[in-house]
Order: sequence, then C-alpha cells, then structure tokens
Amino acid sequence: MQLPIEIREMIWEEAIRGMRYLIDSTRGRYGHHSLDAVEIRQYDEGREHRPRFLPSVCLVSKSTMAEAVAVFIRNSTFMVSSIGGNRFLEAFLTRHNSFPNIRSLRFDFFDCFPEGYEENADLALAAKCTGLATIQFTFHSSKLIHWVLEDGDDYDEDGLTSLARPVEQLVERYKLRQLLECKKLDKVIWQRKGYHYDGAEVALQNLGTWVKDQFAEKKRIITNVYP
Repeated sequence: MQLPIEIREMIWEEAIRGMRYLIDSTRGRYGHHSLDAVEIRQYDEGREHRPRFLPSVCLVSKSTMAEAVAVFIRNSTFMVSSIGGNRFLEAFLTRHNSFPNIRSLRFDFFDCFPEGYEENADLALAAKCTGLATIQFTFHSSKLIHWVLEDGDDYDEDGLTSLARPVEQLVERYKLRQLLECKKLDKVIWQRKGYHYDGAEVALQNLGTWVKDQFAEKKRIITNVYP
C-alpha cells in the first residue's frame, strides 16, 4: 500500500483483466473479467457484499477490497436482464458506495419493460450511476414496428408491410426521457434482435436521432452506435 494510488490501480486492473469466472453453473458457461460483460440475471440473496462475479483478487484483504472493487467496476460492463438483476446491482453498488464508478451498462431485455409504470427501473438505475458513459439498449424488432396494408385494404391480395413506430410513441412507452438525467453519458448503443425489418432499423435510427437532439439542447454530444 506504499505505492501511489495510480500505480496500485494499474496493478489491480492488470490482475483482474481476463480472470475466468463462472457465469452459469447449470450450463458450465464462463466469462472473463474486463473482456466480457458481467451478467446479472437475478437477485442473489445474501451476496450483496461479495457477489459471485466479484474477482478473487478483490477478496485478498479488507484493507484493499474497496480499492480493488472500484477498479473492477470501472473496467466492467454490467449486463442487467431482469428486475431482480436490476435490484441486485443496485444493492451491490450501494453496499460498496460505487455508483460513481460505473462506466458501462447493458440492458439486453430493455424492450420487455412492462407498460403502466411511471418510471423505467433500468433508466432510474442508470441515472444513479453518476459516472456512466456508455449504455446499450436491445430491442426486439417486433417492438419497434407496426404492420400496415401495402396497397388498398384487401389483406389477401396486398399483404402487409412494416413501418417504424412513431418515435414519440417509443419514447413514452419506454420512458426514455429519463435518459437525459445521465450527466456524463456520451455513447448510446442501439442493438436490434429478431427478424430484419426495414421499419425496425428506421425506428432505432429515429430513437438515436431523438436522443442526440435532446442532449444537444443541453449542449451535450452523444454518439449513437448501431452494431
């Protein structure tokens, strides 16, 4: 602990990078720290202080734990896929006083947010992460489009075509205005899954444009990425 903090953090970062850890014991699936997203799929009761995904080097001693955990969090992308996972990550960050250390969040089932709620729990969590720079949203194509008749109104003859849902409809449906509360955000990744529909691609582009314009009004620059 006699080394400068900058050197110690570099050591922790190198020690953590690439460490193998178990993601799913039922499938024997492993990940590597700092290279793969940390997947949080449920609330792991009683493990808020020492979750299963925590690198072993963070547990070397009580005196170094806070420092190592902070480095681990800053260098990780956390993937949240359920409300239970959302609550667990929040509990973990609260326990370690580490909301400012989060840099990257990924919501692989963002489109599953149920209707009828005033607040989107995923975006509320993102807003609490005051150091958040990158966020990724995944939408199934079917949630981004609506179907219309190609010509006339004869379903049997004319078939259907997909059109992008109106951007304001999607913004309201997923409470995306909450995203504007992220003070250090500079990158949004828009991921689509499911069948390819032109309307779905247009909808994602429209959402990206809306977010970029909203932040521009606040004199902020947002980079949209469409993998």
